[in-house]
Amino acid sequence: MAWPPGSDIARKTVPREHVCASETIERADWRDAYQAADPDTAEAFGIRLHRVEDADVLMMTAVDLLMFNRVTGLGVDSPATEEQLDQAIEMFRAAGVPRFFMDVSPAARPIDLTDWITSRGLSIHNNWVKLTRQVDPVPAAFTIVQVKEIGREHADDFGRIIQIVFRMPERLADWAAALVGRPGRRHFMAFQRDKPVGTAAIFTEGAWAEFGYAAVLPEARGRGIQAALIAARIRAARDSGCKWISMETAEETLEKPSYSFRNARKMGFEVVYLRPNYLGLTESSV
Repeated sequence: MAWPPGSDIARKTVPREHVCASETIERADWRDAYQAADPDTAEAFGIRLHRVEDADVLMMTAVDLLMFNRVTGLGVDSPATEEQLDQAIEMFRAAGVPRFFMDVSPAARPIDLTDWITSRGLSIHNNWVKLTRQVDPVPAAFTIVQVKEIGREHADDFGRIIQIVFRMPERLADWAAALVGRPGRRHFMAFQRDKPVGTAAIFTEGAWAEFGYAAVLPEARGRGIQAALIAARIRAARDSGCKWISMETAEETLEKPSYSFRNARKMGFEVVYLRPNYLGLTESSV
């Protein structure tokens, strides 16, 4: 797999099968999350999941957050076509979404795909770092707070913390809360003197687990909570019969440190590739 131009991470060889498996579990997680939205929330925020052949088009038309408006998986399962690319872009224009991401996996084909994307006015905005590790060994983590697996009884707390930390519209807390208890998902929470202060989750499918929804309230940071939540989820992934774990974080740069990236590396995750996000602008952004 080739690294994106300008990458400051050493070139390495990653089997295509490993890249595709990491992409597959992430996409399955996102598809399930979009399908979890209740009809009222989906209508209020324009939450839509489309398929353009074998690529996923995720939309949240009423929320200008790039992670919720993006095309993912283009060219991974089968070679992309220019018609497929144009159809995905037109969906955002027709829906009035001002900005969207198109991520390009190093497993994407054909080799001309990035040229097709840039020729349509999209440009690289940033990179997401993909990290993986096996479920063994489970690292030790020490924190003064209590970390435990939760069920529906703490769904509202889970949604509230996600909404606050990721600065989402308040009503989207209901969407995050709806994920708790869904098949294939396990959720964890950190408690400080019985007060919920941090969350995290895993989504499992076959041999793979996807880590996500990691959030710690600002007043509780710096106490080892993220590491403890990672350790709890590694143990849960192993107990669920998984062999591999995948996660993604923002790329760490001199201007923007990524504490999620640092915590993942400390807990045994290895960087396997960078995935660039190409930014698309529609007439609605003018």
